[in-house]
Amino acid sequence: MTRRDPAPASSSSPAMPVQHSTPAAAAALAVPKPAPAPAIHEETVATYKITLRMLDRAAAATADSTKRVRIVSGDNDGYYDRICTLLPSATRPRSPTYADVLRSTATSPKRARADPSTAATAAAPVPRAHSPPPPRGRAKLGDPHFSIPRDLPDAQDQDLAVVWLLEQAGAVEYAARDVWLTFVASVRANYNLPAFHSFTHAVSVTHALYALMRAAGLLGEEGMHRRDAVASMMAALCHDVDHEGLSNVYHAAKDTALAAMYNGVCPMENHHAAVTSALLQSRVSPLHALDPATAKSLRTTITSIILATDMGKHDHLLASASTASPWPACRESPLVLQQVLMKCADLSNELQDPSAAAIWASALMTELNGEQAALDRAPIAADDVAIARGQVGFLNVKVVPTYRALARLVGVAAVRPFMDRLEAARERYQRTVEDADGEKMDEGH
Repeated sequence: MTRRDPAPASSSSPAMPVQHSTPAAAAALAVPKPAPAPAIHEETVATYKITLRMLDRAAAATADSTKRVRIVSGDNDGYYDRICTLLPSATRPRSPTYADVLRSTATSPKRARADPSTAATAAAPVPRAHSPPPPRGRAKLGDPHFSIPRDLPDAQDQDLAVVWLLEQAGAVEYAARDVWLTFVASVRANYNLPAFHSFTHAVSVTHALYALMRAAGLLGEEGMHRRDAVASMMAALCHDVDHEGLSNVYHAAKDTALAAMYNGVCPMENHHAAVTSALLQSRVSPLHALDPATAKSLRTTITSIILATDMGKHDHLLASASTASPWPACRESPLVLQQVLMKCADLSNELQDPSAAAIWASALMTELNGEQAALDRAPIAADDVAIARGQVGFLNVKVVPTYRALARLVGVAAVRPFMDRLEAARERYQRTVEDADGEKMDEGH
């Protein structure tokens, strides 16, 4: 298993560079410097021999909070006014808009309003092709049709979006908002930057889970117990933490230390669960206010949900769903429902706008071909037609059956809008394949 080296015991923060006494250096020292970025240092959790990247609370309080307020203070609609205070409140914030989440910190919203010529740039910090066209006005994070582009420009905006989603499940009852922000940022720090399994993928899956749960009536007083709803959302957030872009296939083929640690049984999912459990027992955990038994129960549920994301257990999960009690009969024991929801959210790319979904599909092929190269194997074809052909098969064999299993558990009406989007995606890819095959037949004649 590839591990990060722990920080030196003599210091909990990075060493400062040596400063040479020169006129230029003296002049530079005289210039006021901006507040430092939040310090991230290493913390080793002996239980799992995992080294975690943790946010330093003191640095976050003195520097990060100021920067965060600067990020959100120019919001035209004020949807983040409550979040930017970093304090819990009885009234939850309104759903942040798509523009809020995509806002680039490099562009000043105030300057954009003052200068009409820059307003378009401020409103669209990423290429238009990456953004889903909202059906009415601006899409909002609370809308089920909202898409999460792969290249969200600002990490702290993603943190805020995740905290808002967690609050919809009742997370504010477990810890204050600033605690959740610190925890989410620490989770992000423990995600790597593979082409597909990045923190932004986790944001996308968390949002998809929220949309599915809301559509099924699983949030709120008549929905799941708060502990189950929060556990599900936390599992979605952490389900691929410390993913390095290499699958269980790679670890089995190379007989890596990670595979040996878990006897070849879903090593990646076990690792994600172990890192998550370590984070939930670290000093940034949002569960410290709970009694030990309740905290342990939540960690156990989160672990079970994360382990269910292993594609090797896909058929077993569908078999379990076929015999499980549907909602609301399973309200007191909803684990199978939680696992199916998590699987659906993890397979939700094709629920997104076609342009966003295509970028995610391409990113997955890039990551898979990186693994192929690491295994000294020939690359997988990654042109548009090959991707379309693969997506048709994957939708037919894996994705659609999983959503049908969810429909059995929560009702067809709740899942129908999502099934319609999957069917539209399948038809779109099928047309691409048929057009390509038709061109080949024409060339043959």
